[in-house]
Formats: sequence, structure tokens, C-alpha cells
Amino acid sequence: MPTESANIQAQEAYAIADSFAQVSARILELRVTRDLEPEQARALERSEDYLDAFVVLFRNHGIQLLGKGAAQAKAELTEAVDSARDALDDIAQIKRGLRIAAAVVTLAIALQAGEAKAVVKAIKGVTDAAKEPATA
Repeated sequence: MPTESANIQAQEAYAIADSFAQVSARILELRVTRDLEPEQARALERSEDYLDAFVVLFRNHGIQLLGKGAAQAKAELTEAVDSARDALDDIAQIKRGLRIAAAVVTLAIALQAGEAKAVVKAIKGVTDAAKEPATA
């Protein structure tokens, strides 16, 4: 049985990397403009560091997804990252911000590994975290 694959061309990979960079910038803003517990600040900073490293990888090496669902993951990828970026714009709660940041890092790791099934699962995690309602 042949393995499905989806190559994300250089221009698309650069745009995806740019979206990750925008998410990282929003995480930085959240970290420096909010009164955080030290553990929360460290968690956000780790997310920034991971995302920044993946931005460099994706810009320099592109992205290839392998396995069942690769084409679907490719189609849903940008929308998931954009929804996380937009949700971070309106973040009111640090815990929600931490969950979104962690979900985006998980997506970046899955993308770097290139396993479509993991990317599809990570996209769902980002989408769910971004759509999570803010609580009072």
C-alpha cells in the first residue's frame, strides 16, 4: 500500500512559518504584559523558544507530511494556526493562553516530524484550544 504524502512548497512553508512566528510574538506579548506566576512565565517562554526554532526549520527546510490524511492536514493547517493566533489576541486568561501555546507547539513538533496522523490530531488540539470559551 503506497504511503500518502503532501509536500508543502517553499512559499507555503514560509507562510506557515510566518504564522508560527506571529503566534510566538503574541505569546511574548502575553508573557511580558501580564502579571504571571514565575512558572507560567517560564512555560510561555518555552513555547516561544520552541516555536522560534521551528520557524527557522520550516523556513529553511520546508515541510513534508507523510501518511494517511496528509492532504487533509495540509488543507487545515493554516486555518488552525491562524485561529490560535487570533485567539491569543483576545486572551484574558493565562491558563487558556498556556493551553493554546502548548497546542501550537505540539502542532509544530508534529509538522516537523512529518507524520500526517499526528498533524491532524495536533490541528484538532489547536482548534479546540482556540475555540475554548473564556471563563469569568
